[in-house]
Amino acid sequence: MGLQHGPFADDPSDLGAFVHDVLAELGPRTAQERAEALHIAGLYVRRSRLVELEALALAHNTCVPRIPPPGRGQSAGATQEDVMRAGANALNSNLFDQLPRYEAHLSRELDRSVARYVRLQESRQRREQAIPGELVGQVSVPPSGRPPTLNRLFAVKGD
Repeated sequence: MGLQHGPFADDPSDLGAFVHDVLAELGPRTAQERAEALHIAGLYVRRSRLVELEALALAHNTCVPRIPPPGRGQSAGATQEDVMRAGANALNSNLFDQLPRYEAHLSRELDRSVARYVRLQESRQRREQAIPGELVGQVSVPPSGRPPTLNRLFAVKGD
């Protein structure tokens, strides 16, 4: 989940603490819940990098090319026109078109992942509270075409 190199390298201790906090807040109790909780933490990390990415892209694209030292009769440094041109180039960059779409993608994926996590918890809680032999799920064939197992439909002692 964490990056070890580059401008977005994560501090392993900070990342570990963040993932620990997310897991503690979500409180997963099964392997599936834990996997989904880790996915949620990863999406939060990826989404948090967007702010840095936008700042770096803006800083890089607004840089004015290095001006050679002035010759006789020339002024030193970048002109206001150079600075304005660099700013216009940054705003016209494809990256700034793609960042909002990527952020929207991550946000939708986070919403779906949280919804899956809630469904997993609700399913587990129904199984835990069910009377042995009681029907705890709806009988329907999932998109995979395989019918659900009896353990998922009926409360079984020891589940």
